[in-house]
Amino acid sequence: MKSLPLYTVLFLSALILAWNLSFHDIDAGERRQRADAGGDMARGAVDELVSRMGPEEKRDPGIFDLVPTGSGPMGEGIAGTGRRDAASADPPSGPSLEGGNPLGEGANDDARARRLERYAGGARRAQGYERAGMRIGFWIEWWENGAVKSEGEYEEDEPSGDWVHRHRSGNVHLRGQYEEGARIGIWRGWHDTGDPKIEAIYDGGEPSGVWTLWYSNGQVMQTGRYVRGCREGAWEFFDFDGRVDLRTGTYESGARID
Repeated sequence: MKSLPLYTVLFLSALILAWNLSFHDIDAGERRQRADAGGDMARGAVDELVSRMGPEEKRDPGIFDLVPTGSGPMGEGIAGTGRRDAASADPPSGPSLEGGNPLGEGANDDARARRLERYAGGARRAQGYERAGMRIGFWIEWWENGAVKSEGEYEEDEPSGDWVHRHRSGNVHLRGQYEEGARIGIWRGWHDTGDPKIEAIYDGGEPSGVWTLWYSNGQVMQTGRYVRGCREGAWEFFDFDGRVDLRTGTYESGARID
């Protein structure tokens, strides 16, 4: 078989290389487009949330973790129902079991171990008991400055019973009850000054009944009724200085109808 001239081999190799590169460029372009689209969607969701709030709300501390928006709850701080929702976003250095045996200090016949979690700087983050990897019994959590952050009971890894959440100053922030990890009954919250911040009702983790929120200056922020997690009936909204907000109106299943 006669071999191809060198220039022919080089020409074909160049064609193959160009063909491969064109497909890689298309793939990379598609990846960039998808990434850009995902980023635009995320930014759009945040922009939509911010657009629903007045400038005074944006400046008021704690607004984002208290105000449900849209047809249902979105605020992690007051509407969250998941396990350990009181924990801070500060990264711990990694949980560790205190004690000199495999179960940790405080181990007993039912394999319960006392657990101590620390921040990266070494300060205590949380302490309580675990069994089979699940939180049980009384737990206490601290801010990194050493102030108590939250305290309450766990049952099989879910918050249960009375809980208290505190500001970094140590003053009470939120107080209420959990059942199987979901907030229930009346929850009350206070600004760090001690002035009222929120009075809310939960039914199985969903907002229910009349909710009222206040700014740090004592002015009502919003008030109205929730039914199965959605705004229902007459709602009133005010800015920081008491002026009526454009969101004031009548709602049905979370949507404004007037």
